[in-house]
Amino acid sequence: MEELENQTNIDSWYFNGIPLHDEDIPTNAIAFLYMITHIKTGRWYIGRKSMFRKVTKNIKSKSGTVKKKRSQVESDWKDYWSSSDYLKEFVSEEGKDKFKREILIFVETPSATIYGEEALLYMTGSMFDPLCFNGHIRTKIMRSWFEKKETNLHERLKNLSIFKS
Repeated sequence: MEELENQTNIDSWYFNGIPLHDEDIPTNAIAFLYMITHIKTGRWYIGRKSMFRKVTKNIKSKSGTVKKKRSQVESDWKDYWSSSDYLKEFVSEEGKDKFKREILIFVETPSATIYGEEALLYMTGSMFDPLCFNGHIRTKIMRSWFEKKETNLHERLKNLSIFKS
């Protein structure tokens, strides 16, 4: 626990035990799986966050017709504190400096993002751990979503430092 206290920085994400820098982000990453830990109690939360979001703009041509242009922009991931209202309220009460935000793994596809979060929640025994903030697991995952290149995802998850003593 002391190690976490020494590494906390209010506005940063950590990756591999050190503050995240732009050059640490794989170029093909679209999202990441993360853990937020309350330093004092060791309570934790696992989640997923997309690094991009889609936006649609209406563009009017010279002839007066309107076309929709879709693009992708960076999401709010740098300032993100979870989708859990309970956790966000707890962070607000305790103060951001009392928590560590750690990126566990970067992922390259939406299906790996969804599967990875759920797999971690099961692998950590989250629903049975009183230190876990996560209140539910509810994802529908289809085998057809996955590409052959994602077959090593489960092995990558098993090798994360959170599973090493």
